[in-house]
Amino acid sequence: DYFVPPIRAPLNVRNPVSFYDLVDPQLRDAYYETDALIDHLISHQNTAPFVSKNLIQHFGISNPSPRFVESVATAFKTGEYTFNGVTFGDGKLSDLKATVAAILLDREATSTVLDADPAYGGIREPVIKVLAFMRAMGYTPTSHDRNIYPKFDGMY
Repeated sequence: DYFVPPIRAPLNVRNPVSFYDLVDPQLRDAYYETDALIDHLISHQNTAPFVSKNLIQHFGISNPSPRFVESVATAFKTGEYTFNGVTFGDGKLSDLKATVAAILLDREATSTVLDADPAYGGIREPVIKVLAFMRAMGYTPTSHDRNIYPKFDGMY
């Protein structure tokens, strides 16, 4: 047989809300459904800490403290961040102006004491390490070099 029935009975799962009309499909219905999905994902309780930690790591701090992540996640959720009396953001959920301000202006990001800590800072990706090493050594490509990474042409 080409079709093998499942071993157990299929589960009954309630369908999510769908704005898409199968009889008369409209482009706006797809927009409504996409907006509903994005709103659902943004309002999930794990979204703010997840996005906050990833943004902090991309801004150069590989191992942020839980306090730092919580501060940025709060700015993400509330849409506002206040620093020295100046408020960033407009109070809407997932406002990136408030989130980025929380990352850049937090005491952990601006502290000069943490620069002396060897566990603090960003870890370079292996490709970036190789390119930095090649630049530091003054590498210049010649016609006899075999480039095993053709995408690196012109990067060093």
